[in-house]
Amino acid sequence: MDATTATLETTAASPSFGDVMPLKRPADSASARFGDVVSLQKPPPATPSLNTNTNANTPSDAELLQQRKTRNIAVAVLSVVLAVSNYAWQWTHPVTPIQLLVNMERSSTPLTEIGKNNKPTVIDFWAPWCENCRYMAPTLFQIEESYKDKVNFVMVNGDDADNWPLIEALGVDAIPHLAMVESDGTVDTALIGIVPKEWLVRDIDVLLDNAKKTTTPVVETDTAKSALPFQMLDAFANRQPEARVLSNLENRR
Repeated sequence: MDATTATLETTAASPSFGDVMPLKRPADSASARFGDVVSLQKPPPATPSLNTNTNANTPSDAELLQQRKTRNIAVAVLSVVLAVSNYAWQWTHPVTPIQLLVNMERSSTPLTEIGKNNKPTVIDFWAPWCENCRYMAPTLFQIEESYKDKVNFVMVNGDDADNWPLIEALGVDAIPHLAMVESDGTVDTALIGIVPKEWLVRDIDVLLDNAKKTTTPVVETDTAKSALPFQMLDAFANRQPEARVLSNLENRR
């Protein structure tokens, strides 16, 4: 073999740029290539999770209904027991009229609100030793519960020395003494002694109607306040007109 022939064979074994070479799969390759047909194998079944709930642990509709009935019965029984216990407590520990008056005094409207919050006011002067005051306590409580969002209620204990400046300012010389005050702070009248509930209700309704006249624009001829249907004592009849206007009451207590 001459040198030229060896050179050609070497060139043919080493392809150069532009040569076309056959594409052959490597003999040791086991992976499928594009165009191959491979068998489809079913994947192994998945292992069930240990946290999966089974139907055996799920309560049936009948069981759920029974549980609901049991719970409702328990709630009903507990409600009855609480109601009976509360009734028994009230029966064995009744609220006395004095306790009622004291509680009402603790929840009284501050004096600074009288004549300034557009609400009429009922001021009750009482004392623990006053039998008529104790008799009136339940009636006053019922009225206060009915009008507490519309009317100021102030309870004043005549046995408390700190209240005497206010007692003298309103001319109180006998109790029970209920001062009926307009929404602008003007004392209209005073009801003395045991007063029927109807009297108080009707007077308060007129006070509320008068309050609307001072806050709602109306015709000039309609602005006059209506007189209270039940009037007894005018503690300011012999005093200056401005004395019946309860301003700066917080300084009189």
